[in-house]
Amino acid sequence: MRLRGILADAGIQLRSLAGTTQGLESLASSEGLSFESHASALSDSARSLVADFAGARNDIAQRRKRGETSVRRVKMEHRVRAPELHLVDASPTTLYHAATLRGGQTLHHSGNIVVVGDVNPGAELVATGDVLVFGRLAGIAHAGAKGDENARIYALELAATQLRIATFIAADEGMKRPPSTVPEVALARNGQIVVVELAALGGLGSGASSA
Repeated sequence: MRLRGILADAGIQLRSLAGTTQGLESLASSEGLSFESHASALSDSARSLVADFAGARNDIAQRRKRGETSVRRVKMEHRVRAPELHLVDASPTTLYHAATLRGGQTLHHSGNIVVVGDVNPGAELVATGDVLVFGRLAGIAHAGAKGDENARIYALELAATQLRIATFIAADEGMKRPPSTVPEVALARNGQIVVVELAALGGLGSGASSA
Protein backbone atom coordinates (compact mmCIF):
# COMPACT_ATOMS: atom_id res chain seq x y z
CA MET A 1 0.00 0.00 0.00
CA ARG A 2 1.56 3.29 -1.16
CA LEU A 3 0.31 5.34 1.83
CA ARG A 4 1.87 2.84 4.23
CA GLY A 5 5.22 3.14 2.48
CA ILE A 6 5.13 6.98 2.58
CA LEU A 7 4.33 6.93 6.31
CA ALA A 8 7.08 4.35 6.97
CA ASP A 9 9.63 6.60 5.24
CA ALA A 10 8.55 9.39 7.60
CA GLY A 11 8.98 7.09 10.63
CA ILE A 12 5.24 6.65 11.16
CA GLN A 13 3.83 3.17 11.65
CA LEU A 14 0.34 2.59 10.29
CA ARG A 15 -1.57 0.28 12.63
CA SER A 16 -5.23 0.66 11.71
CA LEU A 17 -7.71 2.18 9.28
CA ALA A 18 -10.96 3.91 10.18
CA GLY A 19 -13.82 5.25 8.11
CA THR A 20 -17.02 4.39 6.26
CA THR A 21 -15.71 4.16 2.68
CA GLN A 22 -16.78 0.95 0.93
CA GLY A 23 -13.91 -1.60 0.65
CA LEU A 24 -11.88 0.06 3.38
CA GLU A 25 -12.46 -2.81 5.80
CA SER A 26 -11.24 -5.45 3.30
CA LEU A 27 -8.18 -3.29 2.51
CA ALA A 28 -7.29 -3.17 6.20
CA SER A 29 -7.68 -6.96 6.45
CA SER A 30 -5.45 -7.60 3.43
CA GLU A 31 -2.76 -5.33 4.86
CA GLY A 32 -2.93 -6.85 8.31
CA LEU A 33 -4.32 -3.71 9.90
CA SER A 34 -7.13 -3.32 12.36
CA PHE A 35 -10.27 -1.53 11.21
CA GLU A 36 -12.57 0.88 13.02
CA SER A 37 -15.89 1.96 11.54
CA HIS A 38 -16.81 5.64 12.24
CA ALA A 39 -20.44 4.80 11.78
CA SER A 40 -20.35 2.42 14.72
CA ALA A 41 -18.66 5.08 16.85
CA LEU A 42 -21.46 7.62 16.35
CA SER A 43 -23.76 8.20 19.29
CA ASP A 44 -27.54 8.05 18.93
CA SER A 45 -27.77 11.86 18.97
CA ALA A 46 -25.08 12.14 16.28
CA ARG A 47 -26.88 9.66 14.05
CA SER A 48 -30.06 11.69 14.53
CA LEU A 49 -28.26 14.87 13.41
CA VAL A 50 -26.93 13.13 10.31
CA ALA A 51 -30.46 12.09 9.39
CA ASP A 52 -31.82 15.58 10.08
CA PHE A 53 -29.21 17.23 7.86
CA ALA A 54 -29.89 14.77 5.10
CA GLY A 55 -33.63 15.48 5.30
CA ALA A 56 -33.00 19.25 5.29
CA ARG A 57 -30.78 19.03 2.21
CA ASN A 58 -33.42 16.99 0.42
CA ASP A 59 -36.16 19.50 1.36
CA ILE A 60 -34.05 22.42 0.04
CA ALA A 61 -33.36 20.58 -3.19
CA GLN A 62 -37.07 19.90 -3.73
CA ARG A 63 -37.95 23.57 -3.10
CA ARG A 64 -35.40 24.78 -5.59
CA LYS A 65 -36.81 22.42 -8.21
CA ARG A 66 -40.26 23.97 -7.67
CA GLY A 67 -38.79 27.47 -7.99
CA GLU A 68 -39.36 28.31 -4.32
CA THR A 69 -36.94 29.87 -1.85
CA SER A 70 -34.61 27.57 0.01
CA VAL A 71 -36.13 28.60 3.37
CA ARG A 72 -39.87 28.70 3.94
CA ARG A 73 -41.03 32.26 4.63
CA VAL A 74 -43.42 32.66 7.54
CA LYS A 75 -46.25 35.16 7.02
CA MET A 76 -46.89 37.41 10.00
CA GLU A 77 -50.60 37.53 10.75
CA HIS A 78 -50.35 40.47 13.16
CA ARG A 79 -48.32 43.51 12.24
CA VAL A 80 -47.09 45.85 14.94
CA ARG A 81 -47.90 49.43 13.99
CA ALA A 82 -44.96 51.76 14.28
CA PRO A 83 -45.51 54.67 16.68
CA GLU A 84 -46.34 58.00 15.05
CA LEU A 85 -43.63 60.65 15.09
CA HIS A 86 -44.50 64.12 16.32
CA LEU A 87 -42.47 67.25 15.72
CA VAL A 88 -41.62 68.88 19.04
CA ASP A 89 -40.61 72.53 19.02
CA ALA A 90 -37.52 73.12 21.11
CA SER A 91 -37.93 75.66 23.89
CA PRO A 92 -36.07 78.91 23.24
CA THR A 93 -32.72 79.11 24.97
CA THR A 94 -30.96 82.03 26.65
CA LEU A 95 -27.65 83.48 25.49
CA TYR A 96 -25.61 84.73 28.48
CA HIS A 97 -22.88 87.27 27.70
CA ALA A 98 -20.77 88.53 30.60
CA ALA A 99 -18.83 91.39 29.00
CA THR A 100 -19.33 94.89 27.64
CA LEU A 101 -20.24 95.18 23.95
CA ARG A 102 -18.27 97.83 22.13
CA GLY A 103 -19.47 99.76 19.09
CA GLY A 104 -19.73 97.53 16.02
CA GLN A 105 -20.26 94.33 18.01
CA THR A 106 -23.55 92.42 17.64
CA LEU A 107 -25.31 89.55 19.36
CA HIS A 108 -28.03 87.62 17.49
CA HIS A 109 -29.83 84.75 19.18
CA SER A 110 -32.96 82.63 18.74
CA GLY A 111 -34.26 83.03 22.28
CA ASN A 112 -33.42 85.46 25.09
CA ILE A 113 -30.23 87.51 25.42
CA VAL A 114 -28.75 88.42 28.80
CA VAL A 115 -25.80 90.83 28.90
CA VAL A 116 -23.94 91.46 32.14
CA GLY A 117 -22.15 94.66 31.19
CA ASP A 118 -22.75 97.79 29.13
CA VAL A 119 -23.95 97.88 25.52
CA ASN A 120 -22.15 100.87 24.04
CA PRO A 121 -23.42 103.04 21.16
CA GLY A 122 -23.01 101.25 17.85
CA ALA A 123 -23.45 97.78 19.43
CA GLU A 124 -26.56 95.76 18.57
CA LEU A 125 -28.64 93.06 20.30
CA VAL A 126 -31.21 91.04 18.32
CA ALA A 127 -33.27 88.33 20.07
CA THR A 128 -36.46 86.45 19.23
CA GLY A 129 -37.28 86.59 22.94
CA ASP A 130 -36.47 89.16 25.64
CA VAL A 131 -33.35 91.32 25.97
CA LEU A 132 -31.92 91.92 29.46
CA VAL A 133 -28.96 94.22 30.09
CA PHE A 134 -27.44 94.34 33.56
CA GLY A 135 -25.69 97.61 32.78
CA ARG A 136 -26.15 100.63 30.52
CA LEU A 137 -27.98 99.98 27.24
CA ALA A 138 -26.79 102.72 24.90
CA GLY A 139 -26.80 100.79 21.61
CA ILE A 140 -29.59 99.16 19.56
CA ALA A 141 -31.84 96.44 21.03
CA HIS A 142 -34.40 94.39 19.12
CA ALA A 143 -36.62 91.97 21.09
CA GLY A 144 -39.25 89.66 19.60
CA ALA A 145 -37.40 89.73 16.27
CA LYS A 146 -39.70 87.05 14.79
CA GLY A 147 -42.86 88.99 15.57
CA ASP A 148 -43.39 88.35 19.29
CA GLU A 149 -45.13 91.55 20.48
CA ASN A 150 -44.99 90.33 24.10
CA ALA A 151 -41.19 90.44 24.15
CA ARG A 152 -39.55 93.05 26.38
CA ILE A 153 -36.27 94.93 26.78
CA TYR A 154 -34.88 95.35 30.31
CA ALA A 155 -31.91 97.49 31.37
CA LEU A 156 -30.48 98.93 34.56
CA GLU A 157 -29.93 102.15 32.60
CA LEU A 158 -32.00 102.45 29.43
CA ALA A 159 -30.41 105.01 27.09
CA ALA A 160 -30.68 103.15 23.78
CA THR A 161 -30.17 104.85 20.41
CA GLN A 162 -32.95 102.63 19.02
CA LEU A 163 -35.46 100.15 20.43
CA ARG A 164 -37.38 97.53 18.45
CA ILE A 165 -40.05 95.13 19.63
CA ALA A 166 -41.49 92.83 16.94
CA THR A 167 -42.38 95.30 14.14
CA PHE A 168 -42.52 98.38 16.37
CA ILE A 169 -39.60 100.84 16.28
CA ALA A 170 -38.67 103.71 18.55
CA ALA A 171 -36.35 105.84 16.40
CA ASP A 172 -33.50 108.01 17.59
CA GLU A 173 -35.58 111.13 17.96
CA GLY A 174 -38.17 109.22 19.94
CA MET A 175 -35.51 108.07 22.44
CA LYS A 176 -34.67 111.59 23.56
CA ARG A 177 -35.95 111.72 27.12
CA PRO A 178 -34.59 112.48 30.58
CA PRO A 179 -32.14 109.80 31.83
CA SER A 180 -33.47 107.49 34.52
CA THR A 181 -31.61 106.38 37.64
CA VAL A 182 -33.76 103.24 38.14
CA PRO A 183 -34.06 100.00 36.10
CA GLU A 184 -36.56 100.27 33.25
CA VAL A 185 -38.32 97.99 30.78
CA ALA A 186 -39.52 98.71 27.24
CA LEU A 187 -42.62 96.94 25.94
CA ALA A 188 -45.19 97.25 23.16
CA ARG A 189 -48.58 98.76 24.03
CA ASN A 190 -51.30 100.07 21.69
CA GLY A 191 -49.10 99.97 18.61
CA GLN A 192 -46.09 101.75 20.11
CA ILE A 193 -43.15 101.14 22.42
CA VAL A 194 -43.47 102.44 25.96
CA VAL A 195 -40.84 102.55 28.70
CA VAL A 196 -41.83 101.74 32.29
CA GLU A 197 -39.90 101.72 35.52
CA LEU A 198 -39.29 98.12 36.48
CA ALA A 199 -40.91 98.66 39.88
CA ALA A 200 -44.10 99.90 38.15
CA LEU A 201 -44.25 97.08 35.61
CA GLY A 202 -47.64 95.93 36.93
CA GLY A 203 -49.39 98.99 35.53
CA LEU A 204 -48.74 101.69 32.98
CA GLY A 205 -49.27 104.66 35.25
CA SER A 206 -47.32 107.87 35.70
CA GLY A 207 -44.06 105.95 35.47
CA ALA A 208 -44.63 105.14 31.77
CA SER A 209 -43.32 107.22 28.90
CA SER A 210 -43.56 106.76 25.14
CA ALA A 211 -40.36 106.04 23.26
